[in-house]
Amino acid sequence: MYPTRMKMDLIHQDRRDDRRYPIELELQYRVLARKRTHLQGDGRTLNMSSGGILFTGDQNLPAGAFVELSINWPVLLQNACPLTLLVVGRVVRCEDQTLAVKTSRYEFVARPVCNLRDLEPATNRYIA
Repeated sequence: MYPTRMKMDLIHQDRRDDRRYPIELELQYRVLARKRTHLQGDGRTLNMSSGGILFTGDQNLPAGAFVELSINWPVLLQNACPLTLLVVGRVVRCEDQTLAVKTSRYEFVARPVCNLRDLEPATNRYIA
């Protein structure tokens, strides 16, 4: 194979910076503008990375919209407390109710189902 052909093949491969993980979790979303919720709905993740999330939603959202995703995380904090992954980002693509969101910020939040006083100090929020 010619060296230029090998370079072209590499260019056409997936060039994302972050590795995507196929994971299906339920989520709720809100479209945010001026600190108000304009649209909200439910969906399901298709894959996730630290740089973005691909999910199906119950409606199309406009590209460029800021969204907040609330994802019920499948792992318990200290085997006792359920977590929610909160993601804020921008819709970069939407086709047939499949949406791609570029992550701006994310954090894990302990859901109020457990008693936070029973956990070690400063373990109820993890911000990235």
